[in-house]
Amino acid sequence: MKSDNIIWIFLLIVFLLLGTTEVLLYKSYEDNRRAAENTETAQEPDYSNIILSPNADFDFSDNLTGEDAEVPDNHTYIFVGDSRYVAMSECGGASDTFFCENGVGLYFLNSNMNDILAKADSNTRIVVGLGVNDVGIGNDGYVKALTQLDSSSDAEVYYMLVNPVDDAKCANIGYPVTNAAVESFNTQMLEGLNGSDIKIIDTYTFLTSNGYTTYDGLHYDEKTTQAIYDFIKRCLRNQ
Repeated sequence: MKSDNIIWIFLLIVFLLLGTTEVLLYKSYEDNRRAAENTETAQEPDYSNIILSPNADFDFSDNLTGEDAEVPDNHTYIFVGDSRYVAMSECGGASDTFFCENGVGLYFLNSNMNDILAKADSNTRIVVGLGVNDVGIGNDGYVKALTQLDSSSDAEVYYMLVNPVDDAKCANIGYPVTNAAVESFNTQMLEGLNGSDIKIIDTYTFLTSNGYTTYDGLHYDEKTTQAIYDFIKRCLRNQ
């Protein structure tokens, strides 16, 4: 009988140990799972504080009419960009100054920094729309240049995300840029400027939501160009 009792006691101890081990393993699994979820949540940045994007259903034919037209805007604007801004300069008014050339990128921004700053004051809004010619080089140089521009002037500095292309037309003509590359670059710019005083104008989402027309895959027709200009001005009217 004593032998039987010892065996039952031994089996009971083993059972309790196995149960305790299972509980501890499950608790460890749950702790690790929750930690992983918290890490994923923490790593997902919130860009809502820097993105400017008015109503998504903006009509291309609605050129600052109604309530938007009634909001006074006494700021002066400096637009810095590439060939897309060369086309947009045709939409500009008396309060706009354009620094833009065909085929330019980061080097153009850095080399014209002093001239841009000389034109700016506390009433100026500087809108930089460069990047489509540099989507493969990364964002570091742009973040550094934009931060320098912002810290060297009392003007408000904005960065316009690189706008979409027509992949098929670009491939046919030989432009080495795709929407996948543009989206990657824009994500880098969002991450690089997050936490800074520089706000981002999300014309990329605006165009992909409302449609756009290019004549060669990279450059827009007059209607789309005008809509981009109006969208920028509408974004900044209540800033």
